Amino acid sequence: MSDKWDEREPKVKSLAKSLSILECFTSRDPELGITQLSEKLGLNKSNVHNIVSTFEKCGYLERNPISEKYHLGFRVLEYAYVLNEHLGYQRAVYSTLRELAEKSGGMVYFAIPKNRKVLYICNAYPSHMNTDYPYRSILGETAPMTCTSLGKSMLAFMKPLEVDEVLRLPRERFTDSTLLEEDVIRAELIQVVKQGYSMDRMEHEYGVNCIAAPLFNRTGLLTGAISISGHTQIFTTDSIERFQSWLKEATFTLRDRI
Repeated sequence: MSDKWDEREPKVKSLAKSLSILECFTSRDPELGITQLSEKLGLNKSNVHNIVSTFEKCGYLERNPISEKYHLGFRVLEYAYVLNEHLGYQRAVYSTLRELAEKSGGMVYFAIPKNRKVLYICNAYPSHMNTDYPYRSILGETAPMTCTSLGKSMLAFMKPLEVDEVLRLPRERFTDSTLLEEDVIRAELIQVVKQGYSMDRMEHEYGVNCIAAPLFNRTGLLTGAISISGHTQIFTTDSIERFQSWLKEATFTLRDRI
């Protein structure tokens, strides 16, 4: 039996079990069947079926009649919109992100640290997109902090205990370039502090490089990070110098809006 929810010690464990089913759906696993959910969570298939059926009736899950698997329903999207409007990040940062996307020709992301991961909040595309690059909206997606430029730029400025917590998490190899050794990651975080920006050289996705800078509010509190991502070909020595300069200018501009 999985103890995934026991770490948080919820007061209503049955509710926590139900919500853990929704947490299984990600961009990498957008559709899942009852058996897959049961195996992921270590729950009885009949219990999973009952919970999934309830979510389906309420609109939080939908069933694909062809694959007979389930995916998140539009009810979840409604709440994502409400949350984004409440936080106000879209209104605060989008114009700056769009400007960066136009200047760089890359995809620009804004993310915040959440539950020891990177949580993507907003993104902007350049008007002239390179069709070789997989452009997509990743609002609400999460990623590891140790193999993304956004994650490393935030992790480098977090408290030592928070860094230790993140580095104790299991690390997955996404590409041949993914950093897994703790001492190597810590050394890179030190470098990030020195230079004020971080790099992801195909550590999270093949063919994609990213550069990011941390975002602080006017009180000096770390609030998130902004990155420029694109095909490895657009990342030259000269472009990296331009990108990091633009990112720092953008984070300075946004410090009074966040």
